[in-house]
Amino acid sequence: YVETVLVERPLGDPVLDRDLWDAARPPVPAETDVLLSENGFRVRVLGGTLPPAFRQLLAADLINPTGLTFANRPDTVVPTATPPDPCVYKVRPELAGGPAEVKLTGARGGILLRPEWVGNGRVKVWCEPRVQHGEREDAFRPTEDGTGLTVEAKRPTENYPTLGFAVTLGPDDYLVIGTTATAGGTLGGVIFHEEVGGAPRQRVLL
Repeated sequence: YVETVLVERPLGDPVLDRDLWDAARPPVPAETDVLLSENGFRVRVLGGTLPPAFRQLLAADLINPTGLTFANRPDTVVPTATPPDPCVYKVRPELAGGPAEVKLTGARGGILLRPEWVGNGRVKVWCEPRVQHGEREDAFRPTEDGTGLTVEAKRPTENYPTLGFAVTLGPDDYLVIGTTATAGGTLGGVIFHEEVGGAPRQRVLL
């Protein structure tokens, strides 16, 4: 069982853009943290005595709090933001290579979550950025008993497995995934920046 929620504030809000990230170290290897940063992402885990600014976030500014169970599915994609259309950004899948430009229509960002129970009240969560786009298309997949096919409507998806990471969480830990106010034009900006009423907003996923 995993609970998720988005927090939204104006672009450049000091808590979402600075204070939240100063409260803990990255929970991923240094090379992974650098690659995520190159693509506009930031990741932290908060637990124990939570910073006052973080406790204030949990009391307000919340969007779409959701409880997710995984007894009958291995993973799910949590929607995070809808970028302007068309959506243009640069992504760097590996540190050894340069960035590539991507242009999509009808895009919507999200984070794939794949939790794994590891015992002692702890869950290992694999996280991976995803961008759905375009029109829905029919896809065929086997039925549960394997005797036939069923049709499922899906939108094309840009997958970024090299930008995925795994974090092990206890029952009182918070995984925080977000971006910076200056990450426009990156994959992180696509997934965590959104305009609301013509005003730029910044989000984090808890």
